[in-house]
Amino acid sequence: MLYEDQLKQAQPALSSFVRSRVFNHQDAMDVLQDINAVVLNKEDSYDKKQPFEGWVIGIAKYQILNYFKRTAKRQTSSLDCSPEPF
Repeated sequence: MLYEDQLKQAQPALSSFVRSRVFNHQDAMDVLQDINAVVLNKEDSYDKKQPFEGWVIGIAKYQILNYFKRTAKRQTSSLDCSPEPF
């Protein structure tokens, strides 16, 4: 089966996995798009002896972790603003 076809078949499981961890719908769709881009770029590193869906979910875990790190930094930087004195 072609790599792109395997990725297409994995989309429902991948989408469910992301949405179960990223609750904001738009953010979940952005993370899913990032995951798909990474998976497409890593085609050469895929070991055909391993289950494709499990490999993609492994990539998804790291991309979701990246998402949480980015959002935490964004929230922290918005909290860093010191209030003006009265």
